[in-house]
Amino acid sequence: MAESILIIGGTGKVGRRVNDKLMDLDRKTVVASRKVYPYFNWSDSTTWRETLKGYKQAFVTYFPDLLVEQSTQDIQLFCDIAKEVGLKHIVLLSGRGERGAKQAENILIQSGLTWNILRCSWFNQNFSENFLYDSIVTGEIVLPVNDVKEPFIDINDIAEVAVKVLLDPKYENKLFELTGPELLSFHDLAEKFSVKLNKKVHFTSVGLKEYRSILEKEGVPPVFVNMLMTLFQEVFDGRNETTTNDLEKMLDYKPTTFDAFIKQSITQGIWQ
Repeated sequence: MAESILIIGGTGKVGRRVNDKLMDLDRKTVVASRKVYPYFNWSDSTTWRETLKGYKQAFVTYFPDLLVEQSTQDIQLFCDIAKEVGLKHIVLLSGRGERGAKQAENILIQSGLTWNILRCSWFNQNFSENFLYDSIVTGEIVLPVNDVKEPFIDINDIAEVAVKVLLDPKYENKLFELTGPELLSFHDLAEKFSVKLNKKVHFTSVGLKEYRSILEKEGVPPVFVNMLMTLFQEVFDGRNETTTNDLEKMLDYKPTTFDAFIKQSITQGIWQ
């Protein structure tokens, strides 16, 4: 009988989909998070050991993001505890172009565990499930970026790759750089939303200082303000203006386009 797979962060955007897809394949899973038992809280390492015991594989999403300074120390301790309790294989969700993410990746690679790293570009679902959802509803996207382009990726595609590497050991100890199929600027996205939603969606570029002020006035917690400042300083400088074919090679189909994401979201009643 197949052993259960532990999903750390299984109530989040990516973890939830990984869990659902595994369950659709009749694979046993256990979701661990701050919200459900067994409890796992990245801010409280006393919750880690007991939760990790008894599992051989885990899909891991770090909260709030690998780019925060604390993530390096946390991932090191997590890997140490995982080895001590007998966990063998970790699939880590990572970010593209983030210094903190690269440090976390290196820790996992050197940990002695078997591993997979899913290094992903920006999620389509940032516009439909949190963060920028309200911006689409109000028709005003305001961010500290200019004309830089990003290969936005659909989380459902990421989850398909995650399931594949969890279930097939031939992929162990490999890093996959996952992107969407096209490079798009935020101006491009605003135009696409305008056409598909039949309403004007504007994009306004602001400076980092002004954006920080906007976030603080909206009551965004300081840890997330600092995280977003780092994100836009590190990631949206042109370093990620490339696409890869890793996803297509893994899944034998082309990544979901942003147009297809918008269309599917509309059929689900998003942004109404």
